[in-house]
Amino acid sequence: MRSVILLIAAQVSALSAVPARAEVLQVFGLNPARNDRLAALRSIVVDGFGGSEGAAVTIRVEDMLRAISLDGGPYFRVLPAATAGSGGDALLRGTADADVQFQRYTEKRETCAEKDGEGKCLRKEQREFKCSRRRITLQVSLRVVQADGTLIHSDDAPEQAEHASCEGDEQPPRSRGDVVRDLIARYADRLRPDFAPRFTDAAIRVDENRKGLAKGDADRFRQAVRLTKTDPRAACAAWAGVGAANPVHVPTQFNLALCAESQGESGAQAAEAGYLKVLDLAPKYGAAAAGLGRLDRSAQARAQLAAHAGA
Repeated sequence: MRSVILLIAAQVSALSAVPARAEVLQVFGLNPARNDRLAALRSIVVDGFGGSEGAAVTIRVEDMLRAISLDGGPYFRVLPAATAGSGGDALLRGTADADVQFQRYTEKRETCAEKDGEGKCLRKEQREFKCSRRRITLQVSLRVVQADGTLIHSDDAPEQAEHASCEGDEQPPRSRGDVVRDLIARYADRLRPDFAPRFTDAAIRVDENRKGLAKGDADRFRQAVRLTKTDPRAACAAWAGVGAANPVHVPTQFNLALCAESQGESGAQAAEAGYLKVLDLAPKYGAAAAGLGRLDRSAQARAQLAAHAGA
């Protein structure tokens, strides 16, 4: 976990060397995994999926798990089923099948009924075309069970793709195999947020409203806004001076809380206090509530990393 924190700190430090985008501050953080118990695992035994698409899904899921990395190394040890019972924290298994359904229908389209010698349409008419709508469904049932038999995760939601084509269409429908491969890739990508935290990188717009400030402070506030484009640290220092003299000016207090959040974990406590102060002054200030949400998610993700490290 320490290496993850150091990586975030390096990203935050790099902000001083790279110009920021206009009127925003860059915030690096973490989003938690959707399942705390999955995030705490250190090794996963992957059993071969059953069903017509089981082999392809097994490979994609294994690749997805092996690719997860927050500090340069693999987050999980992914073990083949043959090693079950030799140290895996949990067993992942399931079934995967693809189903194809067709629906026939007709569709009226305007078409050229008569052309001149140069190919220019002289008369158009409505004509009925035979069409087909194809729906391909990838139905996957996945279960993750701990070594003691406790079910800690399940997923039965299908992935679907639908395509309609009519006689005379220039572009033929994609092959079933191509569509199924895309659905399997989409399924594996969908699973990723369940298993482990992810880094986040957001450009949060500062509040540019100077209303309520005396002229000198308003000028310093405006200069701070300009500095966000080239020197975010100088911008935050300028807002600190304005904020000290104007403790109830909501835009300044919000910008100071955002400055603290942009410092990563080291500024999280000050950022939380700042956002809470803003909401105390202006309860409907949505950007402050959103900031608290980001802080809560990062805190949950760090707790997951701690559990993972201690598992």
